[in-house]
Amino acid sequence: MTILQAATQDDDDEGGEDGSRVRVVQATRTVLPTRWQTKVFAVSCVKKIIQAGTHSTLRDAQGRNPHLDQAAARAMKHDGLVLKLGEIVRTSFIAATAQVDQLRQAGLETLEAVIETFSTVEDADVEGHRPVLEQYQAQVMSALRPAFADDVSPVVRFTACQVTAAWASAGVSADVDRLIGLLAKVLGTFDAPPDASYNERATTMLRLGVLKAFAGLYRHSQSLAEADNSLTAALKPHLPALKQSWEDALRDYAFVSLPPEYGKQVPDEGRFYFKGSRTTVRGYYEQALPEVACACAATAELMTDASPTGTFYLVMGLVVRSLCVDASHSSTPVLLRALHHVVRRSNGLVNEPELLVEVLQVLLHTVRVHGMARAQAEGQRAEVLPAVVDVVHALVASDDPSMRVTDSNEDVANSCLGQVMEILLLVLGEGNNSSCRGSTLATALNALAALPSCSTNDTAR
Repeated sequence: MTILQAATQDDDDEGGEDGSRVRVVQATRTVLPTRWQTKVFAVSCVKKIIQAGTHSTLRDAQGRNPHLDQAAARAMKHDGLVLKLGEIVRTSFIAATAQVDQLRQAGLETLEAVIETFSTVEDADVEGHRPVLEQYQAQVMSALRPAFADDVSPVVRFTACQVTAAWASAGVSADVDRLIGLLAKVLGTFDAPPDASYNERATTMLRLGVLKAFAGLYRHSQSLAEADNSLTAALKPHLPALKQSWEDALRDYAFVSLPPEYGKQVPDEGRFYFKGSRTTVRGYYEQALPEVACACAATAELMTDASPTGTFYLVMGLVVRSLCVDASHSSTPVLLRALHHVVRRSNGLVNEPELLVEVLQVLLHTVRVHGMARAQAEGQRAEVLPAVVDVVHALVASDDPSMRVTDSNEDVANSCLGQVMEILLLVLGEGNNSSCRGSTLATALNALAALPSCSTNDTAR
């Protein structure tokens, strides 16, 4: 950049009324544009600031977080994040619509954090308890649409799928059909060969990502009231294809997760992994497993003529193994919900005492892990413990003969009943834990007490 500076100097030699002359000084200064790496770092810092504000311990007299409540921020005269939401959304939008893939991905990830954090925050300036994000619908949709273009990298489209699912689940956007249409665009490419511009792993990641997004939306739609069926109606046309794809994804994962000594039994290609990539895509399957397993457990055919199908053992095996590996993972509530679907839809555990004992041991281990980890996030405990009780309630309320003490199965039944009581007592031992729904726990205890063969001695034990 060239800068011209003008200076005046008296000219004594010239004299006269106008005896000054102009001297031009030329200076050169180089101004470099901000590199995209710096912008990615800046946007990632915004995301971390949002996370820090969410977990802030600052509260007003009513226990409200000024970062997430407009009234609290104004009353405390605090510069909370919710008062800067417009700037945060604008920053995320600019990054999400950039030309550099890394910057676009960082913008979409930050936008997802914005949606997850502020979707339940109400706008204090608008009557009717309207969400504060409602005024930013245009920016969010404008950031999502170009991210699904065919020339966009699979990594960016994968992130866009998760943001789209989060935005549709937030209940802020009234155009749910358009959001589902963006995801369905990727769903329609499943039968096409992998993108030649990228390696096969990228195609696997993208397709599993959209399956995970659809599975999360389906799980959310099942929790909505019947009156609010816009999401359910938007998903319904795609469910036949999704059911088969969810099951195929679980079958693929069962193969790719086998130990190396079983490598000869694993097909070179699956529904979503390709030849030569089997050993490198396991992480993508593990990331999608909880949501996909939950959706599959809720929709697949688990019983045929009162006998379990192969899908029953597929879902049950993958869910139980995942809970055994890490019961403290953030996906534990979703895995427990999948287990609850299997138990409820298959009438107990299809008269298999060994499987019942194993499931109860896993539930007992999960409760112990979350009971001892006092430093664990209370929000996760609030989901895990009620989910465990729901599974126990489904087992107790079923017609599984393994839960009835008879002369032929007295040892097994007493062992199962003893584990059920231990699980429930451990949950009760959490004390004044508001995270455990009292109605669910009371129902499970009443069902256990109603067992005709459950004697006082058995219960005490």
